[in-house]
Amino acid sequence: MTKQTQEYYEALIMKAVDGRISALEQKELDAYLLEHPEEQAALDDFLAIKASTDGLRQRILSQALIEPIRPTPTIRRFDGVALLLLCLGALIFFAFGGYHLMADPKVPVLLKLGVGLMGIGVFALLARVLFFRVRGLQHDPYREIDQ
Repeated sequence: MTKQTQEYYEALIMKAVDGRISALEQKELDAYLLEHPEEQAALDDFLAIKASTDGLRQRILSQALIEPIRPTPTIRRFDGVALLLLCLGALIFFAFGGYHLMADPKVPVLLKLGVGLMGIGVFALLARVLFFRVRGLQHDPYREIDQ
């Protein structure tokens, strides 16, 4: 085994910290660390910092993925009432208006088809919004705190 430079071993330490070191490089690093215990302490410090920052990163990412926006209880009630009114209005509009539109023989078939497809699309989007709203309420980790 040839003698390497200090920079080479520093690079091996960084590769070990990042988990990108090969088996052969790990053998070289182990031999180097036996001769230089102060470098072993530095490697242990780097690994501890990496574990800490990786844990913090995972915590931030997991919270960013699952935590909903935290509106106030008043805003949540307002949103609930607004969503209910929107759903009821859409139901009335498309049910009664659509019935009269479809029953009128003077209305062209393409217009009936377009309104029917638009109604299906609106109801599909409303169903999706309601689904995610209900799902968000069921999986709210702060429900007891906010009440």
